[in-house]
Amino acid sequence: MLAWALTIALVLLGLSLIFCAYRVVVGPTTLDRTAAFDTFSVNLTGVIAVWAIDGNTTLHFDLAFMIALVPFMFAVIVAKFIVKGDIIDRDSD
Repeated sequence: MLAWALTIALVLLGLSLIFCAYRVVVGPTTLDRTAAFDTFSVNLTGVIAVWAIDGNTTLHFDLAFMIALVPFMFAVIVAKFIVKGDIIDRDSD
């Protein structure tokens, strides 16, 4: 029963990854692409977690944690760029 649940979860997460990748490439605005990239990373973290459950190991959870941090930093950088127009604050001295 667990094998079927893991297979169904991987298929659904795979479909979601495909749809998110499409939105990242085609997205009409930068905010759409950023949201799609964030969703893509959450789904990728889910895939890694399902693989960890399937393999009965905890090693993959560290990888999932690291993948979850990158999109958060990316979203903060994009938001700062949209609000201020610059990522790095430079002094005019």
